[in-house]
Amino acid sequence: MDIQEKIVQLVKEIVMRNVNADQPLLSNNLLSSIDMVELAVNIEEAFKIKIDATEITVESFDTIEKISDFISKRLNEKN
Repeated sequence: MDIQEKIVQLVKEIVMRNVNADQPLLSNNLLSSIDMVELAVNIEEAFKIKIDATEITVESFDTIEKISDFISKRLNEKN
């Protein structure tokens, strides 16, 4: 399972519906702030990375594509 597929799965578990990779999550209020914290915790566990609360922004976390890019960069920093 690639990064984007895993994120889709994690988001689906929270919103209980299908989500497109380019569908806005925050700017369309699909995810609440509490949902985003839950998602960030799940991402940390799934990808073994640490996400600071200040990094959870519309620029980084508004779509699955943006989250995937964020995680890819973070994983590349670890290596």
